Amino acid sequence: MGGRAGVCLRGDDEGFDDDTLEHRSPVTQKNCSDGGPRGSLCWSVSEMQGWRETMEDAHLTIPSLREAVQETGTSVDSGWSNVGLFGVFDGHGGFQVAKFCERHLPQAIASRSSTNIGTAMSEAFVEMDQLLKEPSGLKELKRLSSLAKSTRRIKRQSAEGMGTTAVVCCVTASTLVVANCGDSRAVLCRAGRAIELSQDHKPHVPEERARIEEAGGWVQNGSVPRVNGDLSLSRALGDLEYKDEKLPPEHHIVTAVPEVRSVARSCKDEFLLLCCDGVWDVLSSQAAVDFVRHQLGDSSSWAWRIAGGKLKASEILSQMLDHCLSPDLSTTAGLGGDNMTAVLVLFLPAVTSIGTYQGYFPATKIMHWCSEPLPLRPRLLEAN
Repeated sequence: MGGRAGVCLRGDDEGFDDDTLEHRSPVTQKNCSDGGPRGSLCWSVSEMQGWRETMEDAHLTIPSLREAVQETGTSVDSGWSNVGLFGVFDGHGGFQVAKFCERHLPQAIASRSSTNIGTAMSEAFVEMDQLLKEPSGLKELKRLSSLAKSTRRIKRQSAEGMGTTAVVCCVTASTLVVANCGDSRAVLCRAGRAIELSQDHKPHVPEERARIEEAGGWVQNGSVPRVNGDLSLSRALGDLEYKDEKLPPEHHIVTAVPEVRSVARSCKDEFLLLCCDGVWDVLSSQAAVDFVRHQLGDSSSWAWRIAGGKLKASEILSQMLDHCLSPDLSTTAGLGGDNMTAVLVLFLPAVTSIGTYQGYFPATKIMHWCSEPLPLRPRLLEAN
């Protein structure tokens, strides 16, 4: 994130330098993966660096939280066995905090009781800020900073001046629980209708502005409202310079406390889409759902098409990212120039004559690099 239409305006943060962009093209190669089935779930992800100098996003696709965390040697509440965890992190000021949370958030959630998933997620979000301050956390940020490829960016080694959004969904057999902090977004497709499961946390939102000002901050108005003239979002993990330790986390200028929403699953639910704001800057929630739904085709065919290799949902996500990519940043005011990451969770229809999904699919996970821009089918939708 960052730049003209991005999240922050710090002097050393990468933006859209017109002189530089005249001499380079967007990075359109995608990092893709497809996984499943696990119960009735299949999942896919596609991420693209785009016009940015570096990639600062991260993501989670964990079908069983308990199994994933137990691999680290940690004892976990058995209630997390049938809980999937999917999410997107959109870093700003660097990739380090996003990657840190990708690694540590699952364990922080699963270390708590599964009897109240929303509370566990909320407490785990706040714990990320605490971990980022600890010596071990600072050491890990320093190690991550040493891996930074950018030659233009100051390599920060603490979470001051660096942070990430986080939108994460715990998927159970009966419920979707979404915790959101920032302006990434979770959208459910239910019978073709887009249902937003999170609210974008922007400084101009009345309750966000009130908290910012009560904590001693201010909001710069304009085409892109910004906290203290800098951040274009009002909640984030990291960004510790906005977090006065004398105040409780929920009262920080930029808070890590997520907004948690829970919705009962329905037989009409088709898929869940989690994306960073690089996608939502260009497509509305309904437009994104329509795009993906059209390319997926009849849901009754998903299982056998995935099993036969005829449906790789990551390729659909890649087409959507290409659709959002700006052809020329000077003509789109910077929109379509951000890093982009999309995670898709498919809710497979109930199996009748076939039997179990596990016996129907030959493989559980495929990871691959998608080619340079995938052939995009005729554009169905215009931005917003």
